[in-house]
Amino acid sequence: MDFLADPSDLGECHHDDPSWFRKELFSTRRIVTFSILCKPNYIFRNSLPRLLPKKWRCPIKSLFGNLWDLGGGGGVGLEKISTRGYRPVSPMAAFPGGIMRTGYPTDLTESEWALVQPFVPPPTGAGAPRTVNFRSVLNSILYLNRTGCQWRMLPNDLGTPWQTVYAYFATWKRNGTWTRLNAALAAQVRVAEGRPDPTPSATCIDSQSVKGTECTENPGYDGGKKIQGRKRHILTDTLGLLLVVVVTAANVDDGAAAATVLGRLDPGVYSRVRAVFADQKYHNHAFEAWLSGHRPGVRLEISSRPPGATTFQPLRVRWVVERTFAWIGRCRRNSKDYERTESSSEAMVQVSSIRLMLRRLNKCA
Repeated sequence: MDFLADPSDLGECHHDDPSWFRKELFSTRRIVTFSILCKPNYIFRNSLPRLLPKKWRCPIKSLFGNLWDLGGGGGVGLEKISTRGYRPVSPMAAFPGGIMRTGYPTDLTESEWALVQPFVPPPTGAGAPRTVNFRSVLNSILYLNRTGCQWRMLPNDLGTPWQTVYAYFATWKRNGTWTRLNAALAAQVRVAEGRPDPTPSATCIDSQSVKGTECTENPGYDGGKKIQGRKRHILTDTLGLLLVVVVTAANVDDGAAAATVLGRLDPGVYSRVRAVFADQKYHNHAFEAWLSGHRPGVRLEISSRPPGATTFQPLRVRWVVERTFAWIGRCRRNSKDYERTESSSEAMVQVSSIRLMLRRLNKCA
């Protein structure tokens, strides 16, 4: 391809002539060739400071330095850069041979987007017309949730700046969009898998302690697990589908947080719930008193390991909540608690659950 000119076509480069450099610098065809073939040190220290305004110097220096690194310190063609795994972006992608994005495994399919689209908040009518592609925003959030990358390291070819992606993630966290979408998909999965009712009659509750990071707000220390960080309390149905998630400091007792978890379960929507399966940690008098006063029709079923058992034993019905923790742990963003706030941590667990249920619905379809 002739996007990068052959060095023999350049003729003699008079580096000491500023007028020649000015002409070549603003030539669309030769700027990339010049930055790769010539020595960056000369550009940075001599001609560049004299020809460009101060506010342009750092961006142009960064561009030349990156192109020099891509070329391995010498003159190479675009074909060789492409074979090294780099994805040229605009304007390179407009040239023949440019590599365009083909999609990531976390991207929503057409059927999955059709399930999610009704829950996207409609425009408010205030301000400028909306130009953001919400499918691109969701693809970016699912990519981050699965791979565990930082917000600022989201790939540019996902189509939406990371600032916009994070803004919508935070907005949907505050207005309850993630919670509503998770509940709606859980009901659809139950129906798709042959359950007679979209809401469960029995639930399972458990917790998981995870390490925090230096940015974790209000961390705690779990003395039993010897973990400094946070604790995830979840409530699932007997299929293992997430119903409620509450994140607290790791030193909060399971029985003390159980009332908060059950309190977030809407009694009007989940009126069929009659049993909560839990382990010995939930044999808490305060929690049992709360159930009697706020959920009089719900009984607490404590499952215990067989006498004399010293290893892990799956417990009747309650084992499904352990499996849910394993599903959530497949997303690298949940390998630790990387979120600053507890509400963001809860939203990330819900995003993992949404991704799981979308895949299950896609398979059922």
